[in-house]
Amino acid sequence: MGLIVSVIASVLCLVLYIRMYKRDLPDPLPVWKAVLPVIPGLAAPLLSTVLVILLGAFVGMVLGTSVSAIQNPVLKSVASAFLSAGFPEEIVKLVIFLVVLLITRPKKVYEYGLLCAGVGFGFTVLEEFLYGGGSLITTLFRLPSFGMHMVFGIIMGTYFGLAAYNRQQGSGSVWKYRILGVVLPMLWHTLFDAGTATNAALSAENDDVVLTGIIVGVVVMIVFTVLHYIVLIQFKKKSADLCALTIQR
Repeated sequence: MGLIVSVIASVLCLVLYIRMYKRDLPDPLPVWKAVLPVIPGLAAPLLSTVLVILLGAFVGMVLGTSVSAIQNPVLKSVASAFLSAGFPEEIVKLVIFLVVLLITRPKKVYEYGLLCAGVGFGFTVLEEFLYGGGSLITTLFRLPSFGMHMVFGIIMGTYFGLAAYNRQQGSGSVWKYRILGVVLPMLWHTLFDAGTATNAALSAENDDVVLTGIIVGVVVMIVFTVLHYIVLIQFKKKSADLCALTIQR
């Protein structure tokens, strides 16, 4: 079942990415430039795992303890989500995205969002095949949010594109957009995982705490899944406007 869901999620991401690419008008990126970010994106989950190990060692040396020692389930969930996913995964995707920008040199704000979504597409494919297995309930919960990493990329890429556009125009925010492009995906990712994947309340000994954890997990999954579709729809609706914001090279 896990393999089937992984294939379905990957195909859905592929279809979504192709549709996004077709909205890059009037002069779209060459196909190779659109494909380029997907390839290193495939390696992002493995690179993130290395960073997670390094972060764990760093926290252990500095604080002399680990996240597992935190007693409060809320703090434990958030800290674990940030150190195991929110920070390392988004930082790795950011580095890959910046390298892709140097190679592709996109000319529209829309293309920034497209390329970073491509990194998220590649990330999703490998992550699904590595971690997409499990119980039927787990896999069914993962599938509706199939485009989450692509949404993180859309947010990050679009804000970096707006920063580049404002820098060229000599007006408007530059660093604010760059900071938002990093912080917003990282925050969203952390809160989402804290309520689901790293929800410490689910493994508590108290049944009432476990029940609370289940309720929180379901609410978080529903809310953030809906938000992820809202971002996808808004990116589609604003595609013409974002394509019109051109950056001279």
